[in-house]
Amino acid sequence: YQIVYDSAQLVIVWDSIGEVLYSGEMNGGINVYDQRSEPQVRRFASADAKGPLVPRLNIHKMDSIGDDVAPVGHADAITVLLPIVKLQFLASASLDRKIILWDVIKNKKKKEFKNFHKKAVTCLDYSESLIILLSGSLDHQIYIWNPYVDAPIYSLRDHAFPIISIKLVEEPFHLLSLDNAGNAKLWD
Repeated sequence: YQIVYDSAQLVIVWDSIGEVLYSGEMNGGINVYDQRSEPQVRRFASADAKGPLVPRLNIHKMDSIGDDVAPVGHADAITVLLPIVKLQFLASASLDRKIILWDVIKNKKKKEFKNFHKKAVTCLDYSESLIILLSGSLDHQIYIWNPYVDAPIYSLRDHAFPIISIKLVEEPFHLLSLDNAGNAKLWD
């Protein structure tokens, strides 16, 4: 197969369980390629989508309230895509400082976490056993989220530089974080 996109793709991730390829665009769009169906691409979430690529479903819609139009998805470049298979979600993060959980069955936004990170979200990780989502950002902050709660359940603040990677190790439970100055921290 060859997929030709109409804009630059910054992030690509494969969901081996659902056999779905996700890619994130510079404009905030997320494209979904479903390996199990006919070779098609659908747009999943974009703040300024100019039309479908090879349309099957376009769940980025502009919600109109009177004459005002507000985007459903991200308004800036996608930085991270993370399939959360057990919950049937796709987590997306962006330069717009938001984290969005997308319901991949209903093809719509399930939850949006915004106004917590002060700068771009750069990394995500998820624990299936604890049902927690972790986020790191250029604002030096790490937040721990319950996907069903509207605010972070915990925050970690010890990095002096932007966080570029986080990884949750479950046995024993530890969080490893890395900032762009090369400092790694191991959290209990």
